[in-house]
Amino acid sequence: MKIDLHTHTSRYSACSRATPGELVDEAKRAGLDAILLTEHNQVWEPRELTSISGDGLLVLGGTEITCREGDCLVYAPTLTGLACDTSIEELAEEAHRRDGIAVLAHPFRTTLDQSRRYLGSPLDGLEQETCNNFGRLEREAAQAVAHASDLLLITASDAHTTDMVGCFYVELEHHVTDTADLVDELRRGAYRCCRNDERFYAFLDARLPNLRAWVRPEVLNGLHDLEALKRATGVSSDIIREVLAESAPAV
Repeated sequence: MKIDLHTHTSRYSACSRATPGELVDEAKRAGLDAILLTEHNQVWEPRELTSISGDGLLVLGGTEITCREGDCLVYAPTLTGLACDTSIEELAEEAHRRDGIAVLAHPFRTTLDQSRRYLGSPLDGLEQETCNNFGRLEREAAQAVAHASDLLLITASDAHTTDMVGCFYVELEHHVTDTADLVDELRRGAYRCCRNDERFYAFLDARLPNLRAWVRPEVLNGLHDLEALKRATGVSSDIIREVLAESAPAV
């Protein structure tokens, strides 16, 4: 069962440019079996999710909470009343009280630092790759942290536009029908991380000029440290290194 665990719609996330209907239709075209709508600090009502599910696509609810140290995804049967501007540790503990799990969202988008305190317990996992957090160094950093702290790794699109949905997803071993089933499958590690290369490279080709354009002015202004460029731009280390290589003086 192919499921995208991190998506946003314009109904409840102001940063998204995809309506619920557009996201659902594109998820079907991408070959997904299910998606989670993880709006920023918002929760979909069950009846709303039911109204847009069907025709081969299961739509479940999660949420992405803005914590003091970063963004954290929560998957739980009950999501109402979760507080933002709390610590990730407090949020994870609350997720557990609700029989859910907490997954750190795009942890290496603006840094490659693996030593941050909140990357360990009581978190359940972290995102390995998304459309906003991809690249070899980011992937290796996530894998190192997951191995050291015995955390789950997931891949998800973090879709804010229709061309993002389904670029990254997980494939579950068993069919699920609700969030409780999904949490059980993730806890058991009964899934594999996947990337749809055709969709991802189409997305990347469309975005690459803009991503490079964010990095080049920083390099021209004298910023040549990879970590500093990550903090300044949030761009993939792969792209940053390409721009640095192009800007290096000829020998």
